[in-house]
Amino acid sequence: GERALYCLDAKTGDTLWTQPLALNPWGGASVLGDTVVVTGSTVGYYLDKLKGAKGDVAAFDLATGKPKWRKEIPTGGVVACAALADGLAVVTATDGKVRAYSLADGDRRWVYDCKAPTFAPPAVAGGVVYAGDLTGAVHAVDAKTGAAKWKLDLGTDPAVTAPGMGYGGVTVHAGKLVVATCHREGP
Repeated sequence: GERALYCLDAKTGDTLWTQPLALNPWGGASVLGDTVVVTGSTVGYYLDKLKGAKGDVAAFDLATGKPKWRKEIPTGGVVACAALADGLAVVTATDGKVRAYSLADGDRRWVYDCKAPTFAPPAVAGGVVYAGDLTGAVHAVDAKTGAAKWKLDLGTDPAVTAPGMGYGGVTVHAGKLVVATCHREGP
């Protein structure tokens, strides 16, 4: 089918504008201020398809649909939506990397390596990026520098012992992280 981003009038359903997309937008759009960010991937949520995956992150003007910037990720697909906060578009990718781009111009600010594929969208709160990977680990990363703050392996930590894979995003609420894991396929 058509691979595109649509902006619709919420009252009437009329199409206000549309823009073609280079890759499949598995995670959907994110909006902050006058910017829409859409991620894309050549693969879906399948472990056996990760080799050779490619992705992208694209930003558009909310009022007109005019493209602002696009960044290709040649080493991994981006299957989750972007987290937009603190002037950044933060994305996870199947190559295990969390990347932060300037929301204004798309310049890459930093890259953090989870060392395991990531399908789940990141969360940003209080200057920290939280990302879950497919080994069931949660990573806390400084939003300004991309430096690791801490990592918790939910499967092996004695206080948790909940092995599983992180397909869904981390939720931050009232100073707490809520994380769900599942056993879909793989180890």
